[in-house]
Amino acid sequence: MESFKIVRHLEESHQEEINRDADIDPEEIALLKTYYLPAILENIRSGKYDSATVICSDKLRSSRTADILREELQRYGDIPVNQETDDRISAEIHGRYKTGTNSDNPLIERAKMIFLHEAFEKHNVWYRHGSASNDAGEILYPELNEIFESPGENQIELNIRMYRFVLDLLQRIEENPTNLFILSAHHVVMSTLLALQRISEKGGPFINIRYHPQGLLYADQNMETEEMIGGWDNFYDYYKSRNYIFDIDVQKLKQIREIIQAELDLCLASYTQHYGNRL
Repeated sequence: MESFKIVRHLEESHQEEINRDADIDPEEIALLKTYYLPAILENIRSGKYDSATVICSDKLRSSRTADILREELQRYGDIPVNQETDDRISAEIHGRYKTGTNSDNPLIERAKMIFLHEAFEKHNVWYRHGSASNDAGEILYPELNEIFESPGENQIELNIRMYRFVLDLLQRIEENPTNLFILSAHHVVMSTLLALQRISEKGGPFINIRYHPQGLLYADQNMETEEMIGGWDNFYDYYKSRNYIFDIDVQKLKQIREIIQAELDLCLASYTQHYGNRL
């Protein structure tokens, strides 16, 4: 099976204010050495790969996980291991929290639920995470002004960066078949890739754009993710019970490449029409 690896970044050390991007908890390194490293070394020692690339996001928790993983693979894997940063696979951009906002503030969870409601129940791809108002300027969630200095990204921006990354990665894998790609990922990246794989599996080998409603791939991804993990409340238990490491079948993603490209083109056209400029 032609595949690439995704591992979830190690957990952060404790932090009171959530504007900061904290380093990983040193105790989490044992997780990497116990689960991540043996699974990846098994691939490397198969003889199929002569190099590896660890791709991380611009967030410290992702880059530090990648740093340690690269060092361990170079020590035990006997192949060159490169490391790259790609901010397209960063965590969801929640916006700028006001100074002093602690991670246990209940409005943080409230903001997440509002975003899911707007994006997936109302199909409002323009609503920005943490915004007190909708895209028309109507104040719908004034309570969010208590913790947000400025809102984050909306669903269409998230779609664009995710789909661009996936398509580029598929191209790179085709051009470098003996290089093992490993993503040090955030949960939004993992859920996107796992959901796309499930959509391909359910559609079968002949799935194509003619049999998939355009503009709804992101919504289908959400439904697949909720089914897969049993609801968002079970998100962390789902990943932790699987040690945070997954194989993604490249061929399955290739089967829906045409659909992903069409979704990206549609998102870009809609974004340009809505905002007057292209991302």
